[in-house]
Formats: sequence, structure tokens, C-alpha cells
Amino acid sequence: MDKRERKLTERLSAEVAWHHDFYEGKSTGKWMRSSLWSWLYSKDTARVADHFYRERVLQNLPDGNILEIGAGDTHDSIRLAQHGKSVYASDISESAIRSMQRRARGLGVEVQGIVCAAEYLPFCDDAFDMTIGESILHHTQLEVSLQEIRRVTTVGGKCIFREPLQGHIFLKLFRRFTPDSRTPDEHTFTPGDLKLLEELFEVNESRSFFLLTLLSLPFALLSPRIAVMIWKFLDRIDQTLVRVAPFTRRWFWQMVVVLRSSD
Repeated sequence: MDKRERKLTERLSAEVAWHHDFYEGKSTGKWMRSSLWSWLYSKDTARVADHFYRERVLQNLPDGNILEIGAGDTHDSIRLAQHGKSVYASDISESAIRSMQRRARGLGVEVQGIVCAAEYLPFCDDAFDMTIGESILHHTQLEVSLQEIRRVTTVGGKCIFREPLQGHIFLKLFRRFTPDSRTPDEHTFTPGDLKLLEELFEVNESRSFFLLTLLSLPFALLSPRIAVMIWKFLDRIDQTLVRVAPFTRRWFWQMVVVLRSSD
């Protein structure tokens, strides 16, 4: 085993241990279970990137197989199965896959669950017509996982992801003061990571979220309606900034990207 392979193995071991503790309800990630986090993420203004991601997935649904990477124990794969799609959900955590499949069975749908890392997808070439993932790529050794995603996705198939970006100063501070809420080796997307996406895939659409719009969240304490109005106004400024000066997207919090797998 060479140095690079050993480093990847160590990284995956740490990821498995962290996510096992998280899905088993142990102390890891305790801030993410706090009432403050639950309140913040319940606000429509905080979930707009999630909604946009799911809209793009539904708009691009193929007739063939769909792979969700880093599925966790959430409902995304289950929702797609409820649309009558053939869905494969992969995650590095066995506990997460078991939990997701229990939910699927309870709802009367079938989702194929696979315990694996994004860097080692146990599928043949061109196995899927769509590959998706939400906040997963930044947990991986990016170039390796992207090569695997391109390998298992048919030429012309869509790959849709929502990922955090590195540059927002508030989020840098937030991440520094909440270290238990993430794995030690994860890395938010840098300009170099964005360039790698463009080198390996055809970018059909990319949208950034939350630069100035984060300023709207405190207003949710006063009035959700006021917060949404302020968010919409600030979002227009954010999107104008990205359009006029594309380099500013590195300072946003999140992005949703729609990729097309190519030769």
C-alpha cells in the first residue's frame, strides 16, 4: 500500500467511525441536534438551497437507475422511489443505510441500500442515468470520488450536488467554534475544487446561495414574512454579484450544481 492509498484508508476509517457515532445518537455532532440548529434550519430562508437542489433532481429524473451517494438516513432516496424510480442509496455508515431501509419498507417502497465509500463505488461502468448527493463530496477525496462518479454514470447522465463553499467569513467562524459537528478530514469547496468539477464534467447549471442573504435569518425571530421579504431582496443582490463578478461565488455558503457526465 503506497502513501496515498494509506492516507485514503485512514481518512475513510475516520469517516466511518464519526458517522457511526452520529447515526447511533452518540455525542458526536451534538451541536447539530441542538434546539438552536433545529430552529435555524427550520426556517424557509435557511432551506432554500435544499429546495432548489430537490427541484433540480425532480426536473431531471431519468427513466433508468438513480444513485444517491451519502444518502444517510434521510428521505431523498425514498421520495424518488415513491416516484416509481429504481433507486440505489449508498452511504459509508451501515447504521444510516439500515435506518433508511426501515423507513422505506414502512412506506411500502424499495430502495437498494449499499454500504460503501464514494471513492470505491461497487458498480459497473455506466450503471446509472443519474447520480446525486447532498453535502457529501466535501467529505471525500474529491478527485477520486469524482472519477468514480463519472465512471458509473452514463454519458449524458446528470449529476446533481449541493455542497458547502469555503469562503464565507461567518461560516469560517461558525465551523471553527463547532468542531464536533463535522469530521476532522472534511473540506469545504475551494476555487480549485470548482475548477476540478469543470474539468471532469460539463456544467449545465450552477447556483450559489447565502452571501448577503444570511443577514435575513435574524429577522425570522421577529417575523417569518419579513425575513422572507428581506431574503428575496438580498438574494437578488447576491445573484447579480455572481452574474457580474463570477469570482464572488467563492464567498458564498452553499452551491447547487447540475453536471452532465461526458466522455
